Amino acid sequence: MTLFKVEVLKLRRARLWLPLLIMPLLSILYGSLNYAGNQGILQKEWLSLWTQVYLFYGLFFFPCIVGIVCAYIWYGEHKHHNVKLLLTSAYSLRKIIWAKMLVAFVLVMLSQVYFLGLYSLSGLFFHFKMAFPLELIFWALVASCFSIGLVAIQSYLSLVVKSFAPPIALSMLVGILGFLLSVQNIIPELSYVLASSKLSSLMNQTNTTHLALPLSMWIRFIIYTTAIVTISLFLQKKHLKDLMK
Repeated sequence: MTLFKVEVLKLRRARLWLPLLIMPLLSILYGSLNYAGNQGILQKEWLSLWTQVYLFYGLFFFPCIVGIVCAYIWYGEHKHHNVKLLLTSAYSLRKIIWAKMLVAFVLVMLSQVYFLGLYSLSGLFFHFKMAFPLELIFWALVASCFSIGLVAIQSYLSLVVKSFAPPIALSMLVGILGFLLSVQNIIPELSYVLASSKLSSLMNQTNTTHLALPLSMWIRFIIYTTAIVTISLFLQKKHLKDLMK
């Protein structure tokens, strides 16, 4: 049995489905009600609805979901004192860390797909004349793929902090920081550090479903995300090695 399957089995009785279902739903309901009450101002249909449902979700709820998932995955090990037991397994530290991060990433992606499904249903309720924004959905999924950077950060925090709540609180701070970095112009280079935040910000500012990003921006996204994941892996391995002493 692969480590990925082992991690999935560990979560079979988890109640992670509650925040994964409720938080996107709350964001869609809140944003849809706000859109319904301001249709005289918000006249770009699908695009206007997106700005209402995703701004709050992307700033608070999505980073919080990442924090909850990662915290739960590591808290189970802390709670049952299984961390040192993991270190005695036949698997390398890198494989152990990657297995947990990949499970977290898959759950986060499933949550995003669910959110996009709710967004689509909400738009159908308003009977928009504008064509369904397939390209916007594509960009939202691309931004979600870069959330592996957030997962890496939260995986490290959840490993180091043995309690359940603090990493979740920190995830909200990371989300706010990512948003602030993505919109500031004081040090433009910093806006690319968290690619998922930057892409989400660009989608909220666009007047069309089409985004044309230069190659240099994609290179920055890939470099910074790779650096975050690499640093997180190094720090997690170092922390686990320290526990072995």
